[in-house]
Amino acid sequence: MFKAINPEEWMSFIEILWEKNKNKNIFYPDSSVFSYYNFMRNIISNINKEELIIDMILEFIVLVNKDNIVKIDYLIFIMNNNYVKKNIKKIKENEKVKLEIRNTINRIKDDPINNIKILNNIYDLLLDNHKKAIKDELLNLSKDILVKLIPELWQSLIIFSNEDFRDKLKEELIKLDNNEIWPINLENKEDIFQPLARKPIPIISTFSNITENGIEFNDEEARIIFDKIRSFMSKNNDFDVICDFEDTLYLSSNFREMFYFLDEEKNSIKTLEEFSEVYNKINNLYIKTRGFQTIQQGLLSNNDFVIINAFRELRYEFSLGRINQNQKNWETLLWKLINYNEPKLEYSLGFMVFWLESFKDTEFIREFIDEYKLILFNFIYKRGVLLSNKDQIFIQKQITKLALVVQELDVDEEFINQYIDRVKSSRFNEIRNLF
Repeated sequence: MFKAINPEEWMSFIEILWEKNKNKNIFYPDSSVFSYYNFMRNIISNINKEELIIDMILEFIVLVNKDNIVKIDYLIFIMNNNYVKKNIKKIKENEKVKLEIRNTINRIKDDPINNIKILNNIYDLLLDNHKKAIKDELLNLSKDILVKLIPELWQSLIIFSNEDFRDKLKEELIKLDNNEIWPINLENKEDIFQPLARKPIPIISTFSNITENGIEFNDEEARIIFDKIRSFMSKNNDFDVICDFEDTLYLSSNFREMFYFLDEEKNSIKTLEEFSEVYNKINNLYIKTRGFQTIQQGLLSNNDFVIINAFRELRYEFSLGRINQNQKNWETLLWKLINYNEPKLEYSLGFMVFWLESFKDTEFIREFIDEYKLILFNFIYKRGVLLSNKDQIFIQKQITKLALVVQELDVDEEFINQYIDRVKSSRFNEIRNLF
């Protein structure tokens, strides 16, 4: 209902429901209660009344207790709401919103993990004085608290950091034990086949080109972390045998982070003893556990996990601006979509559209106009037959975004123009809200 019916038809009902129950747990079930969680996501994603949106932000930003931790997810949904995106400047200047953000910043010292997550999820609502206040609060955190935050919130801490705090972060990072950075437990060999309780710390931040807060290590800091990797590998010589099992694919996240660090810091540590041996071994283990030799092979795999690893690798490349070096990989992705190659077809489409929008002003993107047109033609005219078991709203939204970018690139194609004119009156709110 909330996806297809115009919000004006159900908004008054939601307003009454919200006003009577916003302080009750009716709105805050555990996220595992998927039907209700999904119900709330659809409401939050499609509301378009500013007063209600602001009231929800003010409610979600405050964690009264851990039972309504789902509020943190709700903030992600509301920040992806099209009305919010279009009116972000106005909403962030709302006095009540500004005050409650300030209150949230003041609560960092009481509950740093959840309040930093909240502030990270509403980053686009933060004013410059908010960001400065967050940096000041982080600098005041004790070392004991910081050590607890680093494994869970590394990237958020980097986003909000200034130079002084980044130095403090690095100081505490290099004191951590190996398995606190790369959580692999080999003491009990049976544990190696169990999913990890948490992910490795992404030491090399892929946000560096976005936030200008990417972390840099001096030669001594890089050497200390290299020694940790060398020590870690020397104590686990049986990795080659263990990693022959497909069940250990999830280990790739650890080897990926180790390899990214070695590759990024290569110039400052390549003269260290055993560097080449460690670098090659980590690279080989990463390739073995991620499930493919090249990104092209990964994108064409029949294994869901392998494909996700390939997209993760391609995202890392793109986040560093290496688009021209990945022409063959981009072309492979486009032909995967043209031919409707499973698995992960919807994921592939969403990934392609996201980076197309990100790099639409580059000559690289323009080189593949014919492929974009072919994807559009196939999805527009054949999706009813070939994609009947897919999320039609998601696919139509991505195809509409693709069509708008292609049109923006001065492509005058009648079937694309007709499609855009038609979906402006789509029965789905998410599609109409794109215009």
